[in-house]
Amino acid sequence: MHPEELCSQCRELASNEPEPSGSSWQDALPPMSEELFMAIRQQLNKRCEEVLIRKGADYSHSKETGDKLGNFRRIAKSLGLPTRTVWCIYFLKHVDALIRWVKTGTVESEPMDGRFIDLRNYVDLGYGIWLAEDNLPLEQREPGS
Repeated sequence: MHPEELCSQCRELASNEPEPSGSSWQDALPPMSEELFMAIRQQLNKRCEEVLIRKGADYSHSKETGDKLGNFRRIAKSLGLPTRTVWCIYFLKHVDALIRWVKTGTVESEPMDGRFIDLRNYVDLGYGIWLAEDNLPLEQREPGS
């Protein structure tokens, strides 16, 4: 689903958002209700999972190896680097693209929503690497540790 095809619930909520007082819609960030934000977030979470599954199959070879972090491990081994360093390079590539958008208001090679989706997925992959390095199953971790 493309961002312009927001679910009907999101579209309805967005149409009810008040215009900021004392300024035009174009030169002020409009307020966003909690309800609208959570609806958008729910849709983004779904899209992140779809992309993670689709791209992950190509990158990690997880269907063959059973290792969702396989891409990072293989490149780390071939370059003689820690797995987390390889992950960080990929993560920072997406951060760098978002910084360009912040500075210029534009991106050229990929739609902006794809940038956010990839960045969110790299956060999850980084968390997986952190857990794997510590060798503690998620269910054995204390909240906040």
